[in-house]
Amino acid sequence: KRVGTVRGTTAQDMLLREDVLSVEFDDVTAGLDALDAGRIEAFVDDAPILRHLVSTRYSQQAEVLPTHIGRQDYAFALSGGSEWREPINRIVLTFLQTESWRALRSRYLP
Repeated sequence: KRVGTVRGTTAQDMLLREDVLSVEFDDVTAGLDALDAGRIEAFVDDAPILRHLVSTRYSQQAEVLPTHIGRQDYAFALSGGSEWREPINRIVLTFLQTESWRALRSRYLP
């Protein structure tokens, strides 16, 4: 089977660790277009991104499987000694306790 992913992503790293050779694409839409055209049989990328694009642009051509491959952490990069570090930390920690966050998690990160 031919599997696609975006070049240089953690998805590609995971496929390489599993000895799965992938067809490389510059971005997710190029990969989903290739899937739609039958040039690949599967496409691997971040679930929230795939869910959004498939539901809004590729709903007739693809489906996102309920497969969880691994957790990814994201971060904010700030310059050393930034005055924004503490306010951002407080806002993020507060938001993580809200119903809005729980709703987003259940929608995009089941």
